[in-house]
Amino acid sequence: MTEADVLDLLEARFLRVTSMGACRYTFSRKVPNDPRSPSHIFDAVIVDTWNSSGLAIHIIEVKV
Repeated sequence: MTEADVLDLLEARFLRVTSMGACRYTFSRKVPNDPRSPSHIFDAVIVDTWNSSGLAIHIIEVKV
């Protein structure tokens, strides 16, 4: 299993459409933690878009 495989599985998990026909999360790959210095890159950033959850942000670092 590669990093891309793990990210594909995470994306499929978080971008599922809810019963209301909307996605709860946004999913971005390879996000720099500082646009001025892109030497550090998060493998994935997932943002919960529901206000009731407090708009949680999940940062994923994949190790394979």
